[in-house]
Amino acid sequence: MPFRSDSDWRKKATAYFSQHGLESAEQTRISLFVLAVKQANSMILSKVEFQTLDWMAYSFLHNQYYREIELATLLYRATAWSSDMSIYTEMAQFDMKFWQKTQIGKYVWGSIARDLNFFEYLALSHAFMSEIRFIPLFPAQWKLDTPFLQTLYNMEVESGRLIQVQIRLLKEMDLSLSLEKKEMLVEKKKCW
Repeated sequence: MPFRSDSDWRKKATAYFSQHGLESAEQTRISLFVLAVKQANSMILSKVEFQTLDWMAYSFLHNQYYREIELATLLYRATAWSSDMSIYTEMAQFDMKFWQKTQIGKYVWGSIARDLNFFEYLALSHAFMSEIRFIPLFPAQWKLDTPFLQTLYNMEVESGRLIQVQIRLLKEMDLSLSLEKKEMLVEKKKCW
């Protein structure tokens, strides 16, 4: 399911949550999806520790790596996990499609260097942080007073903060691409 702003999946999701609430099955699906994204990002970002990067890029990516792990751990702890094993099978299949569609393997096995491959990864990571947001899909009257909802909210706030630095990295990365071409690549990754 691509997270495109112009699709009607958001309306369907909002209607679904309004009617069904957020029981353990929904929490499990959301958590498994978000954790798959966090795991993929963490696998790629872990390589930062072994690369030669300028300080600004290193400190940002280092911070993002540890925040990804911290937030994933909190989400794992806050989720009311379902005992329905079919959900785990369904989400494992979804994760495989997610890895294929986003070509995560290309970034996991690649190096972190100032090249087009790394730029594309940053653009994909930017898409994850800017497009994967669940709180706006929930009814406005829901209070964020459960560990699960608080954790999702905190993740989205942190993503908003990280996006600002990531935009700077994307714009300032020294590649033989015009700013227009860079912006086009970023937009393309948002349509995964």
